[in-house]
Amino acid sequence: MDGNAPHHKMYVMKADDPTNPMGTWGEPIRMMQDYPHRAIDGTVMQHGNGQLYFVFAGEERGPLSLFIAEMDDPVNVRRSVLYLRGPQQPWEGGKGGVNEGPYFIYNRNVSYMVFSAESTWGPNYCLGLMSIPGDKDPMNPSNWWYGEDHCVFSRNDEEDVYTTGHASFTVSPDGTETWMTYHGCVNTTHINGYRIARIEKIDWNDDGTPSFPRPHGYNHPQPVPSGQMY
Repeated sequence: MDGNAPHHKMYVMKADDPTNPMGTWGEPIRMMQDYPHRAIDGTVMQHGNGQLYFVFAGEERGPLSLFIAEMDDPVNVRRSVLYLRGPQQPWEGGKGGVNEGPYFIYNRNVSYMVFSAESTWGPNYCLGLMSIPGDKDPMNPSNWWYGEDHCVFSRNDEEDVYTTGHASFTVSPDGTETWMTYHGCVNTTHINGYRIARIEKIDWNDDGTPSFPRPHGYNHPQPVPSGQMY
């Protein structure tokens, strides 16, 4: 990378031994070689029908927005790229904001896309939510539910947590809990270069949708993930 935004492209690497991620890896392979625009934050969606989709943030239509394309395999992305969502609402930063950092979690045959919005350099950076049932085609924009008209996870001034975005998800050691990792800052002025990795436990509502807590500050301890050794 040379700092020039149009040179931001997506790459993938393959482990020489798929059973040993700590072993050697092959050379980087550029994805979407014919895609001329900036592309970052790529993730793979494995939808209910088993098809793989590549979802990323791109600047094809101006500000960083969310796009999706079908994949032939974990390396090759089809050329047909579909625009899903761009920043419009005030909580997304309006047309001067961003939609980026997509990541997928799944429950009851529904694919939920958690994404980041507003500005990664400001205290209001937050998480939004979209979803699609497992029996619907993701390449049809009308099949998506475009989420609440607000952040689902955002700054908590009472506990000095700001810039709460760019999440990824995992499960507890015993597989019974969903946990989120994200980055945050402790004030509204020291942000770039001061973001720190944090975790939160994610619950699930009766209707199957994810339930996000308020961000915990340093003085608000959390239980350790279920099955975690001290």
